[in-house]
This record gives sequence, C-alpha cells and structure tokens, in this order.
Amino acid sequence: MALQAGEAVKRTVLVAVVLVGLLAAPTLAATEDEPRFEVFTPEPRLEPGASQTVTIELVNDAKDPEDTVPPATHVRVEPRAGKTPFEVLSGSRSLGRMTDGEIHTVDVRLAVPADAPGDTYRLPLELTYEYDGDEREKDTVRATVEVPRRPIFRVTAVESDLRVGESGSVNLTVANVGSRAARATALEVSLPNPGVTFGGTDAATGFVGNLSVGERRSVSVDATATADASARTYPLSVRPTYRDRNGIDTAAPSRTANVTVAPKQSLAVRDVSLDLYGTVGVLSATVENTGPAPTASTVATVESADATVNVLEGSASIGRLDVGDTADVTYALRVSRGASPGAHRFELGLRYDRGGAETYRTDPVSVVATVPADRRRFAVEVVNGTLQPDASNTIDVRLTNEGDVAVSDSRATMRVSPPYESARPTAFAGTLEPGESRKLTFELTTPEDAAPGTDSLVLNVTGETPDGRAFTDGPHTVAVTYPPEANSEQDVVILAVGAIVVLLVLGAGTWWLRH
Repeated sequence: MALQAGEAVKRTVLVAVVLVGLLAAPTLAATEDEPRFEVFTPEPRLEPGASQTVTIELVNDAKDPEDTVPPATHVRVEPRAGKTPFEVLSGSRSLGRMTDGEIHTVDVRLAVPADAPGDTYRLPLELTYEYDGDEREKDTVRATVEVPRRPIFRVTAVESDLRVGESGSVNLTVANVGSRAARATALEVSLPNPGVTFGGTDAATGFVGNLSVGERRSVSVDATATADASARTYPLSVRPTYRDRNGIDTAAPSRTANVTVAPKQSLAVRDVSLDLYGTVGVLSATVENTGPAPTASTVATVESADATVNVLEGSASIGRLDVGDTADVTYALRVSRGASPGAHRFELGLRYDRGGAETYRTDPVSVVATVPADRRRFAVEVVNGTLQPDASNTIDVRLTNEGDVAVSDSRATMRVSPPYESARPTAFAGTLEPGESRKLTFELTTPEDAAPGTDSLVLNVTGETPDGRAFTDGPHTVAVTYPPEANSEQDVVILAVGAIVVLLVLGAGTWWLRH
C-alpha cells in the first residue's frame, strides 16, 4: 500500500510540472536570426501634377509580434521610382541604429505627373544595414501610395483657320483618358500674346459637357489674329474644369497646345497694260491668289497714285478665287491732257470675305503702267482737202484704227466755226478692226473772201471700246488748201480791164490832141 501511494505522488508531481511548462511556454519569446524591416504610409494619397512629400514609417520588427529581431546598425535607405510613374526627388538617408520595434520616419519627395493614372502604387525603398558586428546586408521594402481615380484630360488635336489680320476659330479636341467620368466639362483657353485675342481678351471658355471615360469631343472658340500678329505657332494654355461624382467643381491640370497662325492673304499681279483712247483708258491686269486660302466674294480693287490719272471704276468683281487661280480684270481710267507720258503707279489689292459678314483686304501690290507719248489711237489722212471760196465743198479723209483692238460705233466730227459752215460735220465709220481704214466725207461751206493758202480744221473721233466704254480720240488736224488757181482768173480779168481802160484813155487823149 505504501509503495502504491508513493507512485501516485510521483505521477501527480510529474503532471504538475508538465502543466506548469505548458502554461509558461507562451511567455517565452524567440529571437530571429537577422533584422526584418516593414514600412507603413500613414497618409498615402498623392496629388497629380505636383511635387510633394510623402512620409513613410520604417520599423525593424519580427513577423510574429511575440518574437524579436537583432538590432540593425548603419541603416541607410534610398527611395527608388521602380515601376511607378513618379520621379523621386529625394536621395539616400542614413537612419543609424534601429533596435527591435524601433520606428524611423523617412520623408520622400516625389514629382507626380499630371497624367499619372489613378491607382495604388508600391514605391521601392532600398535598404543597406549591418548586424552581428560585420554582417552587411541589403533589402528592399515597398511603401504603398495612392493616386486618386479621376478624369484625365488630353488635348488630342488643335485646328485653326487663323490668318494674320483676320478672325477665325480655334477647334480643340479633348479626350478623357482617366478612370472617372467628368460632368459639365469646360475648357478655359488662354493665350497671353497681343497678336491673338479671343473677342478682344486673352482668354475664352468653350463648353464640352459630359465626358465619359475614353470619350473625346471637340469645342470651338472664336479668335482673331491681329494685323500685328506674326505668322507662326503660338503656345495655347488649356485649363479643363469639371464636376466630379460628388458634385464638386474641380480644376484639372492645365495643358499646353499649339495653335498656328497662317500668313496674311496675298496676291500677285502680272500682265499689266494701259490702253488709251484719247483721254479714256483701260487698265488691264491678271491677279492671282497666292494663298494661303481661297477667298470668297472676291473683288479686285485699284487706286491711282497720280492725280492726273483718275480711276473711273476701281472695283472688278471676281467671286471665289482658289489658291493658285487667276482672274483677268480691267478698270476704266480718265487720263487728263496734263498727264505726263511714261510710267504711272497703281495699287492693286483684293477685298474678300471667308463666307461670313466680315470683310478683309490684302496688302496692295504696286504696279506700273505706261502712258504713251502719243495717245491718239486713230490716224487721220486727208484724201481731198482742196477748197474753193464761196462754195459748198467736200472734204475726204481716211480714218485708220491703229490700236490693237476693234472699236465700235466710231464716228468722226469736224469742229466747224465761222467763217466756215457745215450741213454735214459728222461722218459715221461704224466698227473698225485693228488696222482697218475707212474713207469719210464731210461738207464744208467756205467764205467768199478766202485767200489762197492753207488752213486747218479740227477733227475728233468718238466710239466705244470692246467693253462698251465711250471714248474720244483727238484732236486731229485736217489741213485744207485754197489753190492759187482759184484766185488767178480774177486777177487776169482785172488786169485785162485795166489794160483796156488804159488803152481807151490813151486813144481818147491822142484824138483830142489831133483835133
């Protein structure tokens, strides 16, 4: 019995020891072989389109909270961009000694692109450290940061019909390449250059409306390139605004686009000529649209730089004129008698529109046309110019068109003044082709006391040019002659009568002396 009682006591003690061991086991902490690092980001949110600092907490800690790790010395941390879209602006930093559970904060400066997609990113931190005296190790931990999901706007196309000195429009195509839809989207367009304005100011707003993810839309704003603008590319600032899903009006990062201003509309002028019919002239030229765009309702205009040459009709309507197209234009002129022969300057330009109400003008092109020294276009040759005194005479002249174009309804009028009279001072010539002649006959009554010799009469030619304009050519001089024979018979009669009288007187005297 005593033996059995002793064995029972031993078993009881053994069970107690085992129970005590089991109860004490959870309170015994294990020590890991080397340091172990973890990172935490208390405020992981980043703002796109800005440089900012994110604070990261680094701790040397075991995986099991009940375990411990050895201390790490000479700890150095260097942030890297890794596969993130960020640019790391911070360099490496020394943290010194980190014991078990010790937390150090690391400030990392990041540049976050405006177009960084909304997502969660893992930012690498490269660590170097020592432990156990001389064991040098490397490790990489990754801190979690977040870029908010949002609309991201991208200007995909810019088109403009702006030309120097004209109004037009700037068309922008914008796409939502982000991860959230945008409502009530608008684009504020600005260009701080006096050469390009939006309704007289440097900014304008175009309303796009709702823009789903992946959707693109176009918007147009009116603009003007002033006369002082340069033909070049201008940087355009585009600032999108939208209403997010919480109904908050939000401004997105500004974008930069390029808008091109084309050169001022121009023209070329060639084949300039001046045809004169007395004091009436026709200026002819060929104008060409040399770009940069077609012109609508085009009118070619001309101005004279000389007061002695007056433009009677200074506008020639052309209509639409595409780039490279030409048009022949003519203008009626009146050239005064005092206009000097030789070169005279004219300014030719285009007046046009772009299909709207606003009218524009090109810079004028200076051209030169020649006023000939002899402005007469007709030659007048006297065929029969012999006159008899105190009689109704006929005068024949040959009228020749010496110009290079036909004239119509031509007629010649002789200027008759006392002592002459005429019942038919005008002769009709009709149409005369270049080089063609026609004989014209005029009636002239002469005075009875006309003396032998030469006299002159004045002849003017009138008609119509090929474009229906009336002209006067002249004055032309018509030489007429009174021949000596017309007066010699009278002299003979007078001499004969005188001789007879003398003979009668001599005869009578002789008879008287004899008786």
